[in-house]
Amino acid sequence: MPPKAREAKKKLLDAVRVFSANSALEYDDDGDIPMRFGTSPGWARFIEKPLLVNLHFLIAEDVEVTEALLRRLNEINTQWFLARLVISGTNVFAMAHFLADPFCVEHFTGCCAALLAMEHEHGEELRAKAAAARKQMD
Repeated sequence: MPPKAREAKKKLLDAVRVFSANSALEYDDDGDIPMRFGTSPGWARFIEKPLLVNLHFLIAEDVEVTEALLRRLNEINTQWFLARLVISGTNVFAMAHFLADPFCVEHFTGCCAALLAMEHEHGEELRAKAAAARKQMD
C-alpha cells in the first residue's frame, strides 16, 4: 500500500475511534471498521483505488422490496446531498462516501452527520414498513 494510502487509512481509523468514543476499534477481516450510527450498526470502509471512504449503516432489515418501496427510497434520495439509501438483498442501508486524498476529518464528520440525520428523519418510517410487511407475511 502506498504511503499516502496508509496514512489516510490510519487517519480514518483514528477518526472513527474519536467519533464513536471507542479507542479499541480496529479494521475487521473484511476491511471494515464496525461502529454505531445512532441506534444502527454501521461500517466505515477504506477504498484504496481511488482513495475513498465509504460509510454505510443499516436502517431497516428484512424489508419487502416492492415498487412502492423503491419509489419511496428514490423520493428520499432526491432530498439528500451527501447520503443515499440503497437496498442490498432485503436490507436498507444509508451510505455516503468521500475522497480520502487528502483525508479530512471534516469530510468524515460531515458524512456522519448526514447519515445520522437521514436515519433520524426516515429510519422509523422504513423500519415500520418492514415490520408491517413481515406481519402480513405471518
